[in-house]
Amino acid sequence: MRIVRAYISCIICSLSLMAQTTPFALDSDDISQVASLAGADFMQSAFVRDSKGEKQRVLSISDFNNLSDFDIDIQLLARELVVDMLDSKQFTLSAAIAGNAFNADPMLDKIRTMRNNEEFRDIIPKGSLITPRYSLSARITNDITTQGKLNIVSYHFIFSIVNLESGLVEWDYIEHIKKSSKESLPHLERESPQGRMCRASGAGAKEAKVACEIAISEIWLGIFESIPQHKKELLHSYALKACELDSAFGCRALGASYKFAKQDLAQAKKYYQKSCDGKDGGGCYNLSILYEHAQGSSQDIALAKEYAHLACEYGFKAGCENLQALAQYNQNEELDKYGTMYKRDCENGLGIACGNLSSYYYHGLGGANKNHTQARILLQKGCELKDTNSCYQLGLWEMQGLGGALKDANNALKHITFACEGNVAKNCKAVASLDKDKQSLYKCENNAKNIANAACLSAGGIYEHGFDSIKSESALALKYYKKACDGGLDNGCTSYKNVQQKVK
Repeated sequence: MRIVRAYISCIICSLSLMAQTTPFALDSDDISQVASLAGADFMQSAFVRDSKGEKQRVLSISDFNNLSDFDIDIQLLARELVVDMLDSKQFTLSAAIAGNAFNADPMLDKIRTMRNNEEFRDIIPKGSLITPRYSLSARITNDITTQGKLNIVSYHFIFSIVNLESGLVEWDYIEHIKKSSKESLPHLERESPQGRMCRASGAGAKEAKVACEIAISEIWLGIFESIPQHKKELLHSYALKACELDSAFGCRALGASYKFAKQDLAQAKKYYQKSCDGKDGGGCYNLSILYEHAQGSSQDIALAKEYAHLACEYGFKAGCENLQALAQYNQNEELDKYGTMYKRDCENGLGIACGNLSSYYYHGLGGANKNHTQARILLQKGCELKDTNSCYQLGLWEMQGLGGALKDANNALKHITFACEGNVAKNCKAVASLDKDKQSLYKCENNAKNIANAACLSAGGIYEHGFDSIKSESALALKYYKKACDGGLDNGCTSYKNVQQKVK
């Protein structure tokens, strides 16, 4: 590849420092590999094929944003990628202006401003500067996982070319690179320029608000759980500042931080409400979810519909979709005789009845409306009443975030291990006091033993492989696999032997 002229470096907005001395950092070969793969995809894309014959395609380089935790040679990445584009002879690179990867439109505004600025009129006469039609930008992020003693950093490269006239994405490409080592991860404190500007004391309110919103967008890509732990506090500080500056988007992010990171649903509701009051559709949508799934309040479908309608009205598509989904709650409900019995027994403090009724709501059986939130609420009540099945199912739901449960690995493990270690006879004592027909119907002791074995197997799996904040611990994996094996579960015996071999 030939070297692109040095002026390219002047139009890359995010410059990198020298590569960090760590096995997790990308080297020049990694960067060349990514640029080569992206360039090859670009040259074979419909965008390039369909452009043949077009006279002049002026391309401007927008931001190449390194949002990862490690320094990356952004200049090298941009140069090697642009080389293929220039070698195709189908593009001319504009070095007159650079834009912002979060919003390409300001590039055109800057060009027009320069054209009409008296200071530049002699240098750039009106009509002489050619407006770029296309903008190239890149975004690099990473996430960090562990497998036993191995630390893994996964880098994600996203390249895109935007048509500045239509705003449409003409080409995009995603590439991933993994770096792994048993070495400890370096201390990660990398903060973007927008993040530093957000938190700077001397910044003006308008500038700080914009910087905070961009800094939030750099970290939060829509799924809060995927944010690395060390960046969640940064996001919280940006969102707090943005919300104080009356940013509805900032208040929504702050609500998400309280809900998912701090698990404070009262505060989450407060800031989602402030966001919605600021006509942010995302804030209204999240309020709708809180009321639908009984998160921090009782389930209130009428309010859930009201906020979903507002979210849709404010242009938040997920609000429109949720409004349609909420229509399922309009059906009248009349439980069959067993459902009625389970409901009565649950209200009278029989945990196993709550678990059985939960299944009715989960599947929509016996006249019950399908309502996963009510199913989860019943599991919670059954678990509080020491029902083995309710605790086990609740733990599985909390691992996955089902039925409106917040994902919580620690709570999930607590409920699963309770189901594994619980005293079956003691937990079935309430059923033993019922008449024989009901005892036969509930079959508490037989079912509880099978469920306890399954729970022990699940607990062993969590400790063997690790899950979210729970680290792998072979000794505990062996303990719970052995309990499952001793209980007669063949899978428990197999897993126990496999872990024994690993430990050896």
